[in-house]
Amino acid sequence: TSSPSVVGWWTRLASRDFDARELRVSCFNDNAAGLLLYARLGYQLTGLVERQRGQARVALVEFVKPLQS
Repeated sequence: TSSPSVVGWWTRLASRDFDARELRVSCFNDNAAGLLLYARLGYQLTGLVERQRGQARVALVEFVKPLQS
């Protein structure tokens, strides 16, 4: 898929142009593809935030990935 290359582009841009030290992403619990992608790309779980979606409770899963300086 093209997602890893897009995320790779974000990573290079953040590091090179913005001197970012880390990247943070969030993904809802029902997005299994996104959760697996971020885990495969080396993002580490940092938190869960409970949200309401209509009458349903959902979790916003938060990840962080340190960047090389």
